[in-house]
Amino acid sequence: MKFREIENMTQEEMEQAMTYVRERLPPGGEILFLSLTGSRAFGWGGTLYDRDVRFVFVPVEDEFWDTCHIGIHGYDIHGEEINHLFRRMTERWTAYEDHSKAFWVNPKFDHNKFMSFVGLNNVTGHRHTVKMEVMKLRSAPAVRTALHCYRQHMEPIHFLRTEEIEINVLKINEKLKCECLDSLVEMYITREWKEIDYDPIFEELDQLACTLDYEIENSNIPMFDKEAHNIWVEEVLSIFNHTV
Repeated sequence: MKFREIENMTQEEMEQAMTYVRERLPPGGEILFLSLTGSRAFGWGGTLYDRDVRFVFVPVEDEFWDTCHIGIHGYDIHGEEINHLFRRMTERWTAYEDHSKAFWVNPKFDHNKFMSFVGLNNVTGHRHTVKMEVMKLRSAPAVRTALHCYRQHMEPIHFLRTEEIEINVLKINEKLKCECLDSLVEMYITREWKEIDYDPIFEELDQLACTLDYEIENSNIPMFDKEAHNIWVEEVLSIFNHTV
């Protein structure tokens, strides 16, 4: 079985994740793809943290659950059946974020085509989540929450500027150069907690919020194409002999 090369996940770990999923997949069910997400994909994972994996599957007709969670031996694996993905991708930024670091893709599924559907409305609809994350940080300051605040701002900014989805915030920060981020990442990876002055962090987050608003207002990225999506859905369902 051929796995893609991705950061922060070994071939052995990919094989183990696939094994856990296949052991629970009833005969006849098909996996579309598996992807790395969570702290390791975001750039602040380490040996102290588990491996977050997402997968999408085509179920056996009338004999299958529609979501799945597998928590075992350092793996936190979440699965959803294909129709969940079809619905989420019309509006949710996370439908693409969660699945951008695919390390195994079914040869019958065009993962690049799926990722190409992300539109401007997926980003604008995400702004509420971004604001709620910052409110959470203001009410209960914590390193993990601060990291997610940076991520929630930086990922869509990067996409709006490059039309590419990147979820490793350290890579994105090579361009954005947020000064507080590296020390937060180091603390989270090592768990060597230090006293934090959150004022500079909130200043950077305010600047990122303004940048995100500016990029949205000046973006030429089109809205999600529902007509093209409907055609693609029918094509995928036909390939896998599945119905909605």
